Amino acid sequence: MAKYENVTEPDGMGFQVRVVRKGKERSRYFSHKRYGGKRKSLKAAIEWRDEIRAKYPEKAKRPVQSNTGIRGISRTVKFDKRRGITYLSYSVHFKNPDGSPNNKTFFVGDVDVVTDKDEQKALKAAKKFRREYEKSPVAHA
Repeated sequence: MAKYENVTEPDGMGFQVRVVRKGKERSRYFSHKRYGGKRKSLKAAIEWRDEIRAKYPEKAKRPVQSNTGIRGISRTVKFDKRRGITYLSYSVHFKNPDGSPNNKTFFVGDVDVVTDKDEQKALKAAKKFRREYEKSPVAHA
């Protein structure tokens, strides 16, 4: 059933379709007996799901809230009190397999001595990491 998104078979007697849009659930049960068999009830469930999806399209993704303009990547300047220096880094924000938030930092270096080439190298590494994360099944869970 995993290949039929929003369609489950909760009891072996029919299919359940659930589509949530803007916090409101639209749900319907398709009995195998009423629709003349398992195959026909599945077909009816998929058709109804597709109608609901077309009638209530998914909300647009949130706008990018990043100072780089790239979803999940932020440019950060921080002051290290212990060493007395201000450094530049890029942070990639992502979720762990359990859904908890996490980030990975790509350090560029001391803002007084860092070059554009250094900064571009760190940004490139951050973009690569984020791209790989977005390809992973964890990103789409």
